[in-house]
Amino acid sequence: MQSNKKAILGLAIAANLSSIQINGQSTFDQAVMAANAGNHEEAIKIYEDLIAADQVSSELYYNLGLSHLESGDIASSVLQLERATKLSPGNEQIRQALDIASDQVAVQITEIPDFILWQWYTVIARWGSSDFWSIFQIIFLAMALYSVYVSLFQSKNKRWMIATAAMFGLAVFSFINADFIKSDITNGNAAIITAPAAYIYEGADDRSEPISDVSPGVKVFIIDQIGEWYKVQLEDKDVGWIETKKVTII
Repeated sequence: MQSNKKAILGLAIAANLSSIQINGQSTFDQAVMAANAGNHEEAIKIYEDLIAADQVSSELYYNLGLSHLESGDIASSVLQLERATKLSPGNEQIRQALDIASDQVAVQITEIPDFILWQWYTVIARWGSSDFWSIFQIIFLAMALYSVYVSLFQSKNKRWMIATAAMFGLAVFSFINADFIKSDITNGNAAIITAPAAYIYEGADDRSEPISDVSPGVKVFIIDQIGEWYKVQLEDKDVGWIETKKVTII
């Protein structure tokens, strides 16, 4: 199984790093060459310099995550691949790499799934980007207005009224999806444990009772903040407090 994972990652590096077109291409090419030569530390530094210069893209986060994974830094790999997923939620290759990295987190948190209808909705919404759903919103709205015109001035057939209602409904659905994806990107309520050792406490104080220890790479959801402490929820729905310096927001 491990060899299959390595093979998948090797193919991903070879196939994708050389084909990405972003600003600062010559610098990016240096990172590509370093990664393909197995010098992932150098590649990571170049990728991070590009990000610091606002050359941000899902592809850049994706390749940075792969280099972290190849260098053995699981927490940083999960963090960067989560960031790539936020920018390109429908990209299966990024999600596959994220699954591989998440599987290597030392202590797994058993995820308790959300309500089934909410799961279905998020899968559909994350199939496209915010821009993708915005374009469909405009298309459906234009079709709805055309249906209104036809039903008022050309045909009294009830089918046009049904079509109007359906197109308006799809336009609203597309608007909701676009807003959901935009909020998912900008809210920043998810974070990754990046400290080598971290504990979840009952209160916002390290003198309170520890609930559990968490491994680097574990994902948490920020609920509240008091000073240097975040109130977080784990994927198994446990809630507690952790020092802000122990996590990095996605």
